[in-house]
Amino acid sequence: MGLSGKGCLVFSCCSLTLILFIPIFITLNLAAANGSQVRASIEALFVPAIMSNVGGYNSLINSTSIFFIFLLRDTTYQMGVYYDNITLTFSYVNPNTSVVVPVANYTTPGFYQKGNDHGSRIDRSDYVETHGVSWKEASENVSQVVLRVDLATAVRFKYASWKSKRHHLLLHGDVKISTRSANKVGDKGTRLRSSSGHSSGYKGFIVFSICFYVVVCIVWFFSIFFTCKDDY
Repeated sequence: MGLSGKGCLVFSCCSLTLILFIPIFITLNLAAANGSQVRASIEALFVPAIMSNVGGYNSLINSTSIFFIFLLRDTTYQMGVYYDNITLTFSYVNPNTSVVVPVANYTTPGFYQKGNDHGSRIDRSDYVETHGVSWKEASENVSQVVLRVDLATAVRFKYASWKSKRHHLLLHGDVKISTRSANKVGDKGTRLRSSSGHSSGYKGFIVFSICFYVVVCIVWFFSIFFTCKDDY
């Protein structure tokens, strides 16, 4: 059994395309990832100093610390993420003047977030001391206090043994804190977003790549099938 001239040509072209597609896909995949695929959110924020309903938290009511949990989600397909040091800046938003007053800075060392088929998630919980604002005055005669959270870092994506260039990430969001419970309002995390509103066509690229790969595989399969069929 042998391949005919035409079948051999089709088979060779499709095989070459499949072989070349892998490094091309990896290169374009890394190029399409620009940092917007990293999603950050504040899942919990506790400011005991503003609590009006003290309950069993007497030991914390005079604390100037804020306790928080932030989540990082990688929405790429099987790509890991290298983070530089991540800095969180917490600021009090004056409800009367809208003036933003920085009250705390927190930095966590950089780390690697391993990717998977469905996007990976990792969270960090900690606390930080605040300064520059009287929480007692800030929480008087209001039901909520607003804290702005800014996140700054840089990321590099990894696919197999290849790495992308470094992308700087600047995100922010306003978190509403109840003065009754001193906890973040609502169960859903508060998404931190880029002020530039920049996004990429990464998802479209992945869909196109998968469709292209499937089409080439189908053509490759049928080129072998019909060629072998003709040889019998």
